[in-house]
Amino acid sequence: MSFNRLNYDVGAYTHAINQSTGPGNYKLEKPKISCEQCYPYPPSIRLQEQGDSIDKNRFLIDVDSELLGLCKKNTKDINKNYSPCCPDTVCTSGEVCGQGVIGECKSKNKKLKKGQRYNDDNLKHWKDCFIPAEDTRLSNPSCNLRGTGWNRWESLCLNPQDRIEIPFDYNISNRIIVKDNHRPCIPKPIDQSPVLPTGGTLPCEKIKNTCGVYTNPPSVHWRNNKEIKNY
Repeated sequence: MSFNRLNYDVGAYTHAINQSTGPGNYKLEKPKISCEQCYPYPPSIRLQEQGDSIDKNRFLIDVDSELLGLCKKNTKDINKNYSPCCPDTVCTSGEVCGQGVIGECKSKNKKLKKGQRYNDDNLKHWKDCFIPAEDTRLSNPSCNLRGTGWNRWESLCLNPQDRIEIPFDYNISNRIIVKDNHRPCIPKPIDQSPVLPTGGTLPCEKIKNTCGVYTNPPSVHWRNNKEIKNY
């Protein structure tokens, strides 16, 4: 048996198996959802759960825990509550001091002055995604279409006026229609005149004389055997 055929090439059998099982796996397995975050740039979309720029140097769960106050001591004692320190130039605090998420206290290799905003050098910006929605009443209002004619003289495959009316009766009383359209089926018998006798006067029968009734001697009383021969 020769093994130099194309079906015995390296990876050919694996590729054939993937082609045969691929459609079934596509229908039976769970659909693949892209978990890559993106920024929905259309203004009509509200940011929910993702889309904002995040800090590249910190985990997102740590930022979420700090925003929820999980890393701060929970107490009602005002002396033990967390009080952020906001000096003139600080790089480790959050938006409480007004400078936002920053990477360092320098702006393009220059020392920041008092009150100057820090650069967002350590932010990760997601790529733009989402299909934008177009508001046609804003981008193409009807006031701009006055007097505009659109002559579209294309030949139609079907006549749109052929089916403008219903091709049958509707919304009528079927009982009255059946009564009005009823036609009785009267049977017509077969003509039997050919088998009937022809008309006219019947001929009279001819009269013939007949012998009288023989009553003597009685036919049932024989006097001797010689009288039988007479009858």
